Amino acid sequence: MKGVTVAGAAGSILYGGRFLIPPSPRFSYRTSQRSLTHVVPTSDEEIQFINETEEPFYLPPVGYSWSVDGKLVSNSRAYSCRLPETKSTGTPHTVELDGIRAFIPSSFRQTIDVDPARLPEYPERKMDIPIKGVVYRISDPTRGSPWRSPTDDEMAEDLQVIHDELGCNAIRIFGDYKDWPDRRQYFDSVDELVLRCASKSIDVGFDVIAVSPVYDSLNIDETVRRVGSLAPKVEALSKMTDKTVLYVVGNSVSFFASGIVEGTTDDERLQEALRRKDDPIFIAELNRAVERLLGASRKNAPDLKLSYAAGPLEANMSRLKWDQMDVDVIGIMTYLDDASRQYLPSMVSDSKRYGKPVFSIEFGSKTVEGAFHQVDLEPETRNYNEQDQATGISRTLEFLVESGVDGCFLFNYKEKERDLWGGRGYSILRFRNDSVPLVRKLGFHAYKSHQRVT
Repeated sequence: MKGVTVAGAAGSILYGGRFLIPPSPRFSYRTSQRSLTHVVPTSDEEIQFINETEEPFYLPPVGYSWSVDGKLVSNSRAYSCRLPETKSTGTPHTVELDGIRAFIPSSFRQTIDVDPARLPEYPERKMDIPIKGVVYRISDPTRGSPWRSPTDDEMAEDLQVIHDELGCNAIRIFGDYKDWPDRRQYFDSVDELVLRCASKSIDVGFDVIAVSPVYDSLNIDETVRRVGSLAPKVEALSKMTDKTVLYVVGNSVSFFASGIVEGTTDDERLQEALRRKDDPIFIAELNRAVERLLGASRKNAPDLKLSYAAGPLEANMSRLKWDQMDVDVIGIMTYLDDASRQYLPSMVSDSKRYGKPVFSIEFGSKTVEGAFHQVDLEPETRNYNEQDQATGISRTLEFLVESGVDGCFLFNYKEKERDLWGGRGYSILRFRNDSVPLVRKLGFHAYKSHQRVT
């Protein structure tokens, strides 16, 4: 909960032959576009303070006054204003509503953090990439996942921030299907949430909505079946809008799905895939798996636009035979660091030679020292560093512009667990605790500063 304080006179007084009780001032606040429950406001946003004090008709009227940081600012019933940022001071604003009824006063106050709308070290720059998006993860709403599913109100606010403030015209809705005892029940519930989020994204005004189910550790045969079964629902959604709804049929299936290489966990399968990356049998099995995912989706949803999210292991060295696949958009992951800078340029240029749009379906940087030099650093062994995350994001965007990709999706918008590497993950919002809204990291400002050329 946000910081709230209530104060008032005790008891009641006799007035006009009846006992009067003190007023009970209350207020909430929001902007015209969003609630401010989940992400703090910025210094550019007009905050509407909504007086919710009850005034029974049989009691004398209540007089009101509003104060900000101890200074009287209004005597009206409602009030709105922009507030200066508090990040530099570390001290939140205190907004107080005082009410008085027949000389009986009472007050109610809340503390409010405000982020800067922009930072001088991240001036606006034009980015010649027409599709700009983020990865928005959806998981189980009842468990402790850092990507646990948002409530409807939270989802609405997130989508508004992504679209309006970050300047994104695209979103990749990533189903994080993990850690559920009854896997089928869990997958169905997340499928519904992913589709609901896609529908809301259309309403918000995104131009490209990428629906991306990832059935982690499910056998490849069952994965193909589930991806194919979801496709008609995504296609039905696509036919209700003139926006582009893109179905991303898989995500690094070489290790997210079981049955392509040996291993019981993602990490075990990743290590086995790396060991066998040049094995013709592995490459053939990988291509067959992706073709099956695309084929099942096309069979059940013939008019749906399809893509696949290929990790560097899969996309590099032409391991995926894009020219033999029924794909509308080529999706590749472009996590840039000193090592990947040696092969990403050729990987991107190779992907572009098929004459289809190429999206950087994922890129990003952890919030640790040296992240832009080495992507796979263990976060728990490194110091928290927002500057290095922001640098990694900006450097990758410069590379993507130079490479001529058609779209990019930053991984990821937020994580909601304090103990996930102490905030050192890929999120561009910082989680503090469940009782206060998230605040923007420097990486948020870096990504915001790169504005699409329209």
